[in-house]
Amino acid sequence: MTFLYKWFRSSGAKRFSEIRGKQRFSEPTPLVVTINKQVNRACLTSHADRVHSTDSVKSSIQESQMYHNHSLKQLSFFITCIFIVSFLSCSNNYFYEKTIPLKENGWLYDDPVSFDFEIQDTLKIYNLLLDIVHDKDFSKQNLYVKIHTSFPGGETIQQTLSFDFMDKKGLWHGDCSGDVCELRVYMQQGAFFNALGKHRIKIEQYMRFEPVKSIKSISLRIEDTGQMR
Repeated sequence: MTFLYKWFRSSGAKRFSEIRGKQRFSEPTPLVVTINKQVNRACLTSHADRVHSTDSVKSSIQESQMYHNHSLKQLSFFITCIFIVSFLSCSNNYFYEKTIPLKENGWLYDDPVSFDFEIQDTLKIYNLLLDIVHDKDFSKQNLYVKIHTSFPGGETIQQTLSFDFMDKKGLWHGDCSGDVCELRVYMQQGAFFNALGKHRIKIEQYMRFEPVKSIKSISLRIEDTGQMR
């Protein structure tokens, strides 16, 4: 027993120390190498994914900025078109326009307003407009007028028209500012004249009473549509 113990202390312990030394300083097994390679490959892949993700974000930001700039250009072009159309619509081509103020004491039967103009082209097409300026204390819903048109050859025609100043709810049809409104009505659209020379349009009030108060002025405008018949 004593012999075995001494052998273990001398040779057995020495053999165990050698084995531990060899294990301690031995090369890594292929499994550990494989794991290390896989870890390194995973790290590289993760880094590449992060780089790709960063590039994708940058690309998305650039595309968003390009789309935003394109949208701003489209909006600017649209606003410019609206401005041009509005400008052209406001600058109507009136070849004749005249305003006649009415008397403060009211519009009488025997006090018509007359407009004289010269026609030099019988092929052109015109629009005839009336602008009537009135106060808000005008007491009727509409205004009846009789229109006399005289031609160069001496012929005269007449017609009766009614112009609505307000609707049934009492709302004014014209553009109002303060106590004054301006009503624009088309007396005739797409009109043409068969004779050259001087023409006259005479307008008289045709209400059932006189004087008709709160009418401040009447304007005749003849618009050249730019079209030919």
